[in-house]
Amino acid sequence: MSLLAVGASGVALAACGGSSDEGGSTGATTGGDGGEPAAAATAIALEGTPSGDAELTIGMITRPDSLDPHKTLLDASLAVLSYTYDHLLAPGPGGRLVPGLAESWEETPRQATFTIREGATCSDGSPVTASTVKRNLDDVKDPKVGSALLGLGVPTADYAVTADDRARTVTIRLDEPNGTLVPSLQLVPIICGRGLRDRAMLETRTSGSGPYELTDTVPGERYVLRRRDDYAWGPEGSLPTAELPRTVTIRVVTNPTTMANLLLAGDLDTAVLDGADAERVSDRGLAMAALPTSVIFSIPNQSSDRPTGDPAVRQALALALPREQLAEVYLDGVGTLADGITTPDIACVDDGVAAALPTGGAEEAQRLLDEAGWRAGSDGIRVKDGRRLSLRAPQPNDFAGFDAGMELIVAALKEVGIEVRPQPMDSGALVAAAFGGDWDLLPGFQIGMNLPSQLVPFFSGPAPDRGQNFTNGANAAFEQAARRAIALAGEESCATWREAEEALLAAGDIVPVVEMPTRYFANDGVGFELSWWGPIPTSLQAAG
Repeated sequence: MSLLAVGASGVALAACGGSSDEGGSTGATTGGDGGEPAAAATAIALEGTPSGDAELTIGMITRPDSLDPHKTLLDASLAVLSYTYDHLLAPGPGGRLVPGLAESWEETPRQATFTIREGATCSDGSPVTASTVKRNLDDVKDPKVGSALLGLGVPTADYAVTADDRARTVTIRLDEPNGTLVPSLQLVPIICGRGLRDRAMLETRTSGSGPYELTDTVPGERYVLRRRDDYAWGPEGSLPTAELPRTVTIRVVTNPTTMANLLLAGDLDTAVLDGADAERVSDRGLAMAALPTSVIFSIPNQSSDRPTGDPAVRQALALALPREQLAEVYLDGVGTLADGITTPDIACVDDGVAAALPTGGAEEAQRLLDEAGWRAGSDGIRVKDGRRLSLRAPQPNDFAGFDAGMELIVAALKEVGIEVRPQPMDSGALVAAAFGGDWDLLPGFQIGMNLPSQLVPFFSGPAPDRGQNFTNGANAAFEQAARRAIALAGEESCATWREAEEALLAAGDIVPVVEMPTRYFANDGVGFELSWWGPIPTSLQAAG
């Protein structure tokens, strides 16, 4: 599980930077996160002839939370919703943006205008209009809606939206220049039809214009999606609708060994696996595709009422964390030691930024804690003003290598006088715990991002009761650099985003540990391309 990515333990964030070469912006840039575009999605080629009557079953290890597409950041939920909702823009070949519900767009530093394609309809038959899109963008910043996408899908609340249904145009105007607006909007699923009139229904049902409709569900266990035969407005590269599987069932299997067994038995067509289960399936010759979807981090809670609210404690944690050893055990060694915050296939690649982390190891960690007044108690655990340096540490228990990693963390931090109290839980519960606030250290938390701007709401601004700042971050150097970077466009922004990231790392506010690939395995007779949410729905094929 991840925040905004397909993976193991955190939040999923995935919007591709880049401008379109076809039907795109007349003034388009890569956006404020600039740099080289992402690599094309990895694919598994179909062996055989695609059948429009096929039924496909996909395994998922994390239980979705909300099905309201504006209120969830959990990758499992977003994967289900990718079948039922369209976006204004979509990732195309080479990571560039291509038309989605918007057939074209124009942008300036303070404004973007989208022309909505004709003929798109909601699953209830109602048309998708410019006013439909306006309502979605207005809802994202409406406090009564409580959208999780403010600061992510729309990078600021300081905007106004107008719509002209006759011209089929939607215009969003910003108070300040923002180079991330267009690529960020790719994260906003467009709700239509009944879902706009009755948001409560979105907790259990879908109301979108995507290629599939959710027809049956057992929440947390099974999600059955049926193809919309009238779907004819998919993004560039979409297969003919008649070639897509008639039914897709997403089945939640929380035990990875059981997942592998079901895949080998043919009860699942495709699933994500890691560790020994992945090797077992690979040895049987199943096809595999992978994407570098996210980074696993160690993140301290900066709230002033937690021990980790002390800057010296945060830096000591960064110094004492056994990063190299963790990279060898997390995911049974499949990942690589992270040298940046973002994954290597994105705009503004930040290779080498991990050099900004504090240096000096355990000895320097002890010196900082001594200097800050944390004194060793009779059992070696430090105490200050009667408060024990004991950290509550939620950790994922449903992915390979995390238990072994936690043992390394507990031992290494005990050496410098910090007690770590592991709290194993499944990935969905981990995200809920992170946003709930009752934690000190997230030692195996996954955030998948491919725009550096996506760090901003998680490390600055309002806490989760009014925003997405689950870290309670307030790093002035980061915030200042981010404000400058977000106003820039293209490669011009990259050096300033790097400055912002270095400010977080130098303070120990985030420690990158492992760059994590997400590996999909598939049985014969199945083909698809991958995006950050998993198989692209309009690329799915199954042999007859």
